[in-house]
Parts: sequence; structure tokens; C-alpha cells
Amino acid sequence: MRRRKRNYADVGSLAKYLRLYYGYSRRRLAEACGLSQVQILAYEHGSRGMSIGNVIKLAAFFGIDPNDLIYDAFEGAVAALPPKPHRNQEIRKRLKKKQKVCDKLGRDGEAYVARMERQSLAGTPYARGVNESYADDLSAGFDIFSFTQDGKPKYIEVKTTNGGVDEPFYLSRNERQFLNHCFRNDLPYELHRVYHLNDRKKVGREIYTAAELENDFAFSVSEYAVQKEA
Repeated sequence: MRRRKRNYADVGSLAKYLRLYYGYSRRRLAEACGLSQVQILAYEHGSRGMSIGNVIKLAAFFGIDPNDLIYDAFEGAVAALPPKPHRNQEIRKRLKKKQKVCDKLGRDGEAYVARMERQSLAGTPYARGVNESYADDLSAGFDIFSFTQDGKPKYIEVKTTNGGVDEPFYLSRNERQFLNHCFRNDLPYELHRVYHLNDRKKVGREIYTAAELENDFAFSVSEYAVQKEA
């Protein structure tokens, strides 16, 4: 069963969304469904069409309608999601390694934004589908997969500080490329600048769109230090 190839790897892949939601590595998912890791990777990237047999295997494994998987229909899949499971041991091991690079402050900021997103989507079928597991995947280019009020996928990068909102922040090369990809393709993208996280009375966030970042901020090529221009 053929499907069109995506422009930027797997940003719109329901298959990857569900794998990360449930905390499976590609190897573990492949073993559970009788597929290869290469097949899983290709399906997530949209670079290979799925046979109907493999569609049925993956849909049955995740407990969703096969058509939702074929057409990346997030609405139907999210509506059927059970409560979000605890991250498994494999994910926790990876998080422990990542902790050296991404400290507790960043994780707390991501949790804060995910909570705010769920509150903003309360009363819609998408509230339960906010997925912060993308922060565990260094290749994703963003931290949180969320939704607009009308159900379109929205990509969120979180930058957290205990200081003020105007402190410069840093983007990795992959984060910078993904931001540019969303800007060029008019995809819903937001960077949430969480500030004063350690002060409950002052904590807050500024939200910038891809267009605002590209037009109103200066990027220093060395490490992509980002600070709003005066």
C-alpha cells in the first residue's frame, strides 16, 4: 500500500507518535510485530509503503483502526488512546544518559508546558494526546507533539530558565533545521520560553511562532544562541 513520501522525515507520522507514546524502541516494536527495524524506520519516515498485512499488524498492536494508521489520522487514534503509560525501563535508561546533556530544569519546563497544553485543549479529544516523549528523541527537532484547537498537529520546542524571559537560549543544529522547515512549510510550530521556573509567583512563558523567530530574533551560528533583538 503506497503513501506519499514526507518532506522532513517523520514529523507527521502516526506510527512514530504511537511508538513513542507507549515507550517502545524500534527494535522492541519490530520484534513484537514480526517486522524489521529497517521496516519500522521506513514506515515512520514515509519512505516505504506499507503492505496491508503490516498495516494490520501494527494497527492491531496499537489497538487502532488500520485506516487511521494509513492516513496518519491522529483524531481517531488519539480518541482511542488509553491513559498514558509510565515510561518503561528502556526509556528510563536513555533518559538517565540524556540527563548529562538535558538537565532537570529542561525536563521540568517540558512537563510544565505539556500540562499547560492539556489544559488549553480541555474539552477536546486532543487533550489526552499531548505527547512530550519527543523530548527523548534527539533526532526529532522538537520536544512536544501537541494539537491546535481544530486538531492539526503542532510542534513545540521548550527552552527553560530560572532567570528572566530575555535571557538568550540555545538551539541544536537539528532544532534549528526543524524550525526552518516548519517556517518554510507553514507548519504549526511554537517555541515556549519558560522563565522563572523556580519561582511559583513569577513563573511564566512566552510563546513564539516560527515566523516570529525567523523575523524577530538573531541567530549566532556558533551554537545558535538566540536572543530577541531590541
